Amino acid sequence: MEETKRYSNLDVVAGLLVIWMIYFDHLRYMAGVQSFWGFDFLKRIFFFFMAWFFFKSGMFFKDHRTVKEVAKHDFRKFVVPYLIGCCLAMFLQLIYLIVTGQFDFKPFIVRNIINTLNHGGASWNIALWFLVSLYSVKIIFRWAISYIHPIIIAFIAVLISFILYHFGIFRPSFIGNIPLGLFFYSIGFLLRDLQYNRIMIASAIIMSLLLFLSNTVTSLNFRLNKVGSGDDYLIVMLACISNILVFNNLTKIITPPC
Repeated sequence: MEETKRYSNLDVVAGLLVIWMIYFDHLRYMAGVQSFWGFDFLKRIFFFFMAWFFFKSGMFFKDHRTVKEVAKHDFRKFVVPYLIGCCLAMFLQLIYLIVTGQFDFKPFIVRNIINTLNHGGASWNIALWFLVSLYSVKIIFRWAISYIHPIIIAFIAVLISFILYHFGIFRPSFIGNIPLGLFFYSIGFLLRDLQYNRIMIASAIIMSLLLFLSNTVTSLNFRLNKVGSGDDYLIVMLACISNILVFNNLTKIITPPC
């Protein structure tokens, strides 16, 4: 069995970003809280959280597996939990609608199909869109890298996501977040070693500080491939990369190796 080396600094970053995603993104939205003291400040720091997970996955790309092997292995890892989550969400919806006397079979089915196609998941389960998107990205990258240099893959991916954003094509949501995810996955693969280079670190810190102090970047809705009002799309992409490198390097300094 292949032994996988653990990077404790990446575990720390993942923990911080999962906390941000659950408590300050999803639960805040579910509670109907638009903002709170310090939220806008924190959002300008953690806006890259979803991009980081694609970047990190690209860092651990294994080129010895075929497309078929990737599709088969990762289907159990990503798609099966997604389908289970969808079924569970629909079951809970069903109970709620029956108990409240609102159940109507046809609207129930149609609504969930539309939500899955447009938003990435059944009602009450949209947050799991990430699993299908990452699964698709891993398969596409494995196929593409056999024929195309990863720099070209990254360029084509960000070009597609930018064109979709520019023309306001946000749904179905997978049409935008898959090429966007492919871009960060490719960058993660390209920078998996270079990200710890001193010049790269210094450049990332300077860029992140300048963009933060100038309030140039406000938000990134990865699922819908949207940036904040007034934000420049390509600058947001660069800001995500610089913040990713800063977090990965800072946690490497303060975290003891496994």
